[in-house]
Amino acid sequence: MYEEYWTKNHFDVQAWVSFAPNLSASNILKLIIQRLKEDNVTCSRGEARKNLKEELEKGKYLLVIDGEVSSTEWKSILNDLPDGMAGSKVVQITQTKPESSPSTLQPIELEDLNEDEATNLFLKTLFMKEKGKKYWKAVKEAVGKNHYGKDIFEITGGLPLAVVLLSGLLRTKEYPGEWEKVFDYLKNKAIQWKRLDSVLSMCFDDLPHDMKSCFLYFAALPVNTLIRARSLVCMWMAEGFLRPKDGKQMEKVGEQYLKELIARRLVNLAPMEYEASGDERVAVQTKVHDFLLHEAQEASFVEVHGGDDIPILSNARRLSLQNHRDKYAALANYLPKLRSILSNFEEEVEARKEEDQLGTVEKEEDPLGTEEKEEEKQNQQACPCLHHSARGRLQGDHTHQVCHTATPARI
Repeated sequence: MYEEYWTKNHFDVQAWVSFAPNLSASNILKLIIQRLKEDNVTCSRGEARKNLKEELEKGKYLLVIDGEVSSTEWKSILNDLPDGMAGSKVVQITQTKPESSPSTLQPIELEDLNEDEATNLFLKTLFMKEKGKKYWKAVKEAVGKNHYGKDIFEITGGLPLAVVLLSGLLRTKEYPGEWEKVFDYLKNKAIQWKRLDSVLSMCFDDLPHDMKSCFLYFAALPVNTLIRARSLVCMWMAEGFLRPKDGKQMEKVGEQYLKELIARRLVNLAPMEYEASGDERVAVQTKVHDFLLHEAQEASFVEVHGGDDIPILSNARRLSLQNHRDKYAALANYLPKLRSILSNFEEEVEARKEEDQLGTVEKEEDPLGTEEKEEEKQNQQACPCLHHSARGRLQGDHTHQVCHTATPARI
């Protein structure tokens, strides 16, 4: 609906922002500014208010805020937004009901699809026309006229996400033989498991081994957060998930894996307004992220923590720190299997300016030798999504201070 012609024609200014939970109002406002200006600008909260007024008073605006926000932060956001022209709208997408419903708030609770709606969504997202018109026609008739429509509804329960994931799974299967096997399996599972869990589990199990690791890596990233596709492929390369294949370099293999995950509907491309050549952004849906987080922790693939207290992590291979606002986390235990640390926190403009000043002083007495600096420069050029700072190295054998500015993945 957001991308529809009539929506773009009705509003003069549009922006959609997605973010992880617990983000402050000031940082959400900065995200909105970045979307409106299509630039990675940094500014104080006062400057953000001024920029918002300049951008949003140009006409009737639509802002979509996709993320969990506390009632206090939400009120703060609304207070900072200008009124704009009559008909301007601010939409929040949330999985929780609002604590209160003032007259200006109009909650819309989405309902599950009925059988006809589920069937239409399935066909719309199936995309099998590349297999030929005759094949596609046979599939459409089987879904629309035969019992497949009922099977789709029975398996998914009308949940839109389950319908889309099922279409992504079946587009990789031969009709009708393999379709029948998938339907029979999922109908039996739907009795024992939650419908969405059974579909997600089969979609995950159906992935090739190398692609599973790439998909699981989304669990280490903050939920509901867009990431540059190129940066993600770089991280997969750095983790060792990719190998040259069929004469293709690792980066091309990673791009192929990502395209396949998108085609299977497991990964989503960002709305077109964010995309530029070579700068596409991707994300996974919140429920998919929850599933991946459970699978990743069961397999000791990654440990995710949102606070300062880190428990014993003797089996953790990757550690994702998502406490957002605290710059340091104390790791009080030896971590023999730890391979990488990912972090994400809110970086205020004032703190960044202070860090830049410190960086200027440090350049005069850089502890790295010429050869080391040249090697680090080459590594950053080869994989710009990876960031390493000498100040953030682990120190000592038992007690470590991990600085969030020394992050292997800046998102």
